[in-house]
Amino acid sequence: MIEPNKPAPFLVVPADRFGAIKIIVLFAAFAVLSVASHFGQVDEYAGWISRLQHDYGWIVGGVLFTAFAMLGVRQAINNEPVLVFDTDGISVSRIGVIPWKHIAAVTLQKDNGLSVIAIIPRDLEALAASRSEKVAKRMRSCFKYYGCACRVGEGQFSGKAKTIFDKVANFAAEQIALAAPLTNDTDTDHEWFDGTDRHLYDPELEAALNAVVEDDNRENREAVYRILLRTSFSLKDTGSGSGTSVAMLVEDGHRLIVACSDPNALRKWDKSATDILVAPPKLFFDLVLSSDADGVVLNPAGPVGGRITRREIEYLSRGEIPPTE
Repeated sequence: MIEPNKPAPFLVVPADRFGAIKIIVLFAAFAVLSVASHFGQVDEYAGWISRLQHDYGWIVGGVLFTAFAMLGVRQAINNEPVLVFDTDGISVSRIGVIPWKHIAAVTLQKDNGLSVIAIIPRDLEALAASRSEKVAKRMRSCFKYYGCACRVGEGQFSGKAKTIFDKVANFAAEQIALAAPLTNDTDTDHEWFDGTDRHLYDPELEAALNAVVEDDNRENREAVYRILLRTSFSLKDTGSGSGTSVAMLVEDGHRLIVACSDPNALRKWDKSATDILVAPPKLFFDLVLSSDADGVVLNPAGPVGGRITRREIEYLSRGEIPPTE
């Protein structure tokens, strides 16, 4: 049913029909070779694998061709988009719509040199509870190994993951910020992390930062860096001068850009922060490097944060983990 008041999707990513053809051709060739081996000559010194190929190659070839031909045809006639980005959330093929309120970040991950788009949940169990048992199991497995609810990439749209991510990064960051729940703003001090409900939107980032506070070692720092590479940053737009102007602090003689890992953490630092810029990681790192800032102060009002030096930002802007001493 058409919803007349609903805006058009920001981006629709169709299935890769050409990929289906490649599947059919590849395994058809393999099946032909398997069948051909049945008619070849096998001498008395041939190994057992060669004998199996000779005796049963036509069966293996037929089964493989039938199975993958069915898979390829299914993908070729599938009209369901792989991904749809709109104001409701992200619709993922075979998973359904994931509302923005359940999404902590959308990031680009590497897998054996290939790019995939990863959707990282705020609360995996809350999201999994709204899915079928089969989908929930798939989400938990994906989170266990990759830290996200699902990943979509090369097999679905043939090498275009980075191009797609570049198109949706800002849109996703804005929608995540708009969907983020706000906490009560009645308290005025910065010591706002005394209650059990006062946490960052991203529990993985909060846990990683707390680990550094407890034990500042290489492993813990690198865990924080990896999360920062997929974190969208909330900044206060000061509206002064030309171009983008964001709030800064001077600490120990260093000029630091104030950045928070979610809009609510920024509002806790400054209740007057009504104009909030939400920048995806690459855009944020480039913004810092284009300024005269010495670095960044992350979540100055808590519940946990710290300083990020300009040198660290330089590495992060290139998608690299900064070296630790």
